[in-house]
Amino acid sequence: MKYSHLLLLVMGIAAAGSAGAGGPPDMNLRAVSAESPRYYQRREDGWFWYRDPRAPAPAAEAPPAPARADPPAPADPREMIQTQRDRLETLLAAAVLQPTARNVEAYMRANAELMQQSSDFADQWQRVLWNSPELDRNLVSPTGQAALLRAEVETEQQDRILTVAAQEYGLVFFFRGSCPYCHQFAPVLKNFTRRYGFSLIDVSLDGGTLPEFPTPRKNFLAASAMQAEEKGVPAVYVINPRTRQIVPAAFGSMGFTELAQRIVYAIQSAAQPRDSVASFEGEVQ
Repeated sequence: MKYSHLLLLVMGIAAAGSAGAGGPPDMNLRAVSAESPRYYQRREDGWFWYRDPRAPAPAAEAPPAPARADPPAPADPREMIQTQRDRLETLLAAAVLQPTARNVEAYMRANAELMQQSSDFADQWQRVLWNSPELDRNLVSPTGQAALLRAEVETEQQDRILTVAAQEYGLVFFFRGSCPYCHQFAPVLKNFTRRYGFSLIDVSLDGGTLPEFPTPRKNFLAASAMQAEEKGVPAVYVINPRTRQIVPAAFGSMGFTELAQRIVYAIQSAAQPRDSVASFEGEVQ
């Protein structure tokens, strides 16, 4: 009787253990065996049962970044211009040799592009001149109407200088009666002295005369000095009677305007310190 009660108790405990495990005993055992076999299930390993853990799978390498392409080198502007010219000449040759509507139109379009390119350049050139007047050569050497206005202004200034200078300076004219250039230049010099009021000393180096200067002075000392320095005639010098300084002004035949410019330059040179002026020290009698 006691034995029966003990058997029932053992069976009840076994049943309770089976219910707490969450399933039949054989199913739990199979699950454990599938997950990790026990030692007695790996008899073939023997005593050398330890194994290194599996190495993690290498991570997939990221694809290399594409190499950055270097920017293309800028084209040489000279080569670009030459390419345009070659293309235009090629189209022109094709249009001349085969004057089809297509060839002629291709040439006309290419030519129009270059003309527009030139027009754009000219427009930009003018804008730069407007913003940078120091680059405008017309302000230094005017042309057209501006040149005429500047010439008038310079002539007026030159006239004032010569009119005032005639009160202080005189002119000495060396010539030869046998010199054709002296005959050509004499009327110009005569008109110049009359216009500005310069006093003039005319000196003949050979004793000859000129129609405009029929009674010249004969100065053989001055003639010798002129020949020694190889000075040609006709020759005009600016003289300061107060200081007896003589400054060379003009040699050879020339027009009225050039003579006036040279006389002005000589007067300005005479106004400088005496050491800086190349003068001819010859006494005129």
